[in-house]
Amino acid sequence: MGFFRRTKMLLAPRQVETDRLAEIEQAYQLAKREHVDATLAVRAYRASHKIAPEFFIKNNRAMIPVNANARRDPVLAELESQKEKARQRFTEKLHQRADFLLRTGAIK
Repeated sequence: MGFFRRTKMLLAPRQVETDRLAEIEQAYQLAKREHVDATLAVRAYRASHKIAPEFFIKNNRAMIPVNANARRDPVLAELESQKEKARQRFTEKLHQRADFLLRTGAIK
């Protein structure tokens, strides 16, 4: 009976790992929320403003106007930049979480 009790104690997660997992999980959820909020902000801005198309179809080909950057909306450009930064943070936290779970053996 002593053997099984010892094995059970060795398999129990250590407090340090669970604390670290909670920190990583909290940062991951925050980054995920920031990414969703940034995406919704871009969609709301596009829906409420008349935005010139970034490309158009002509003779079954996608064409990009030569002056597309010159006539681009600066507010939309800033929102999209914030969205991209939020996506990068989200991806970083996602990888960090996956690496920790792999190292601790929670996933294979």
